Amino acid sequence: MDDKERFLKTLSGRLHDDIPVICPGGMMSMVCREISVAKHVSWPEVHTRPQAMAKAAREMQEATG
Repeated sequence: MDDKERFLKTLSGRLHDDIPVICPGGMMSMVCREISVAKHVSWPEVHTRPQAMAKAAREMQEATG
């Protein structure tokens, strides 16, 4: 099941294999301070450097699955 299917099933109240995570306010709101400090991901930098944004997204994916 892909993310879209999981999300739509959640909205319709049907059972699914995992709980989807939704980050209101944009993707960068999900980068927690612990990951930012531990992995040296600078908040202002992720808005000016594509490599930094990709690193932040990858680190959060690895930390949270």
